[in-house]
Formats: sequence, C-alpha cells, structure tokens
Amino acid sequence: DGIGSMEERILFMTTNYKERLDAALIRPGRIDHRELLDYADEQMLGELFSRFYKLDDMRLREKFVAECRTVMVSKPITMAVAR
Repeated sequence: DGIGSMEERILFMTTNYKERLDAALIRPGRIDHRELLDYADEQMLGELFSRFYKLDDMRLREKFVAECRTVMVSKPITMAVAR
C-alpha cells in the first residue's frame, strides 16, 4: 500500500461512478494516475482494424470504420465492442 509497498505492482481500478467512491480509496498515494477510457472514435477504430488484422488494405479499413460509424449513430461504442 502506497510508498511502503516493496512489491512492484500496477493495479487497475475502473468505475463508471467516480463520485460514489470513498475519498480514502482514491486519495493521493493510492491513485497515482487517472486515465479516461472513453468511447471509440474513427481514428481509434481504424488503428484497431490495422493492428488486429495486420492488413495495409485501406479500403477494408475504411469499410470497417464505416460499418462501426452506422452503429455509433444510435449509440457510442467502446473498443471492446468494436472488435
């Protein structure tokens, strides 16, 4: 726990409701870095396609992004859903 911890650990904590967490849980020394994991945008979707499929075919990449875009009109999507 905190500076007294001798183990080299990385702990990921996620929440949709940061305001509901007890202040002792998210105080400095417990939470050192905060990162927003937001919904996917078109650039992220294109990079996901290229990395997952290892293809340089821009036509297929754009088709994938376009299909995701049709879903994103009704609701935003996460990177986990995009695959």
